[in-house]
Amino acid sequence: MKKDKSKNKICNIVLDIGKLNAKILIFNNQLKLIKVIKTNYPLKKIKKNFYIKDTNFLITWFKKNIYLYSKQFKIKKIVTTAHGAACGLVDYNNKSILGVMDYENNFDKVLKEFKIIKPSFSETLSPLSEKGLNLGKQILYLKLKEKNIFKNTKYILTFPQYISWILSKKLSSEISYLGNHTHLWNFKKKTYSSLVNKLKIKNKLPKIKNAWNTVGFYSLDERLSKNKIKIINGIHDSDASYLLFTRGKFKKFNLISSGTHIVIMNAFTPPKCLKEDKEMYGGINVFGKVVPTVRFMGGREYQLLNKKLKINKKFKSFDIRFFKKKNFLYPSFGIGGPFSRMKGIYKPFLKENYTSRYMAIITYIAFVLNYCMDLINCRENIIITGPLINNKNFLRIIGALRESQKIYLSSNQEGTGIGASLLFNLKKKIDLNLKLYKSKKIPEINSSYEYWIKKLKNN
Repeated sequence: MKKDKSKNKICNIVLDIGKLNAKILIFNNQLKLIKVIKTNYPLKKIKKNFYIKDTNFLITWFKKNIYLYSKQFKIKKIVTTAHGAACGLVDYNNKSILGVMDYENNFDKVLKEFKIIKPSFSETLSPLSEKGLNLGKQILYLKLKEKNIFKNTKYILTFPQYISWILSKKLSSEISYLGNHTHLWNFKKKTYSSLVNKLKIKNKLPKIKNAWNTVGFYSLDERLSKNKIKIINGIHDSDASYLLFTRGKFKKFNLISSGTHIVIMNAFTPPKCLKEDKEMYGGINVFGKVVPTVRFMGGREYQLLNKKLKINKKFKSFDIRFFKKKNFLYPSFGIGGPFSRMKGIYKPFLKENYTSRYMAIITYIAFVLNYCMDLINCRENIIITGPLINNKNFLRIIGALRESQKIYLSSNQEGTGIGASLLFNLKKKIDLNLKLYKSKKIPEINSSYEYWIKKLKNN
């Protein structure tokens, strides 16, 4: 009988969980990406206007693919990276309870109570965000509105660590997730915040471990003691992306990570630049360093505006004459961000021609992004990742606005997953393959932005 040589091929797996989809990324033993598998995963309605993520679907899909690829490879390690503001609950029988709540549920039903107990911005570097974008507010909601669930909750696990627990049955916490707009982390004392004590949940939060620590093992077959896969603790998705670019040639850089949210990070500016009323916050990387951050729901806003303004043609032309009209969209069309208290109006643009409607959308996203970059003191080289790099017209606008800075595009759409893979080997060097974007000075765009800002301030 011939020996199965495929079993000599070692691989490591990253599970990358986004807001509406998930990916499995398979890396060889040299951490070269060799396969990406994607799926959408649904929300489950459990009562009126309240949704949880269908983690049963997600885990079933994940385990099925792990099993299939175990036929081709010897899988050594698995790590999970996931979007923020999400947690899973474990009951006293060590079973999952409720599931992972969707942060777009109306957790503002406890806003009044949350305002009373939330720590100061100087303590947690967390702004008061809409709905469930603060994990601390979600937990207060459970305590006040879902008392039986909260009473039966033995452990609260942040999203990546919840997946790690499902696979390994070992409990852990991790700082890159705890420190991102949760109100649960004290940046000055580098420990849990006063909110943790007020909520009386300190004993419900497992021991903090490094993102790269092995927390346990997943068995493909319980009968085979050798067939065990190491489960790595896990990481917040923005921090996974950020970790990747710290391996690049730039000592200083500003990272723009695009997706449902557009997240702007600058670890090279003091946290004193953060403004609570602009929904800026202090992120924290896996090594404990503060990363000043600002975000807005740019990806969601782009999709919504394209739908509302009926943009569906494949060809989307750029019209410089648009900027002479001084007729622009103003925020906001998503939750959170520096303009969360404003409500955008799009209906007047339905009267405009197709090109003007399209130009209004990309100009709006670029102007809000530029505003956020100024807030975060973006002066160094700029790296852009995610879907934004594929919109040449958007890049033309942002390039003109930041013409004095070098803009680099990361053509790899799997930056988050590749960044998470570095937890398998923190010494690994990565070829980032960044492409320099050639910006052009366009006076009409700069003057239009100044007009937009002035009108924005007057509203």
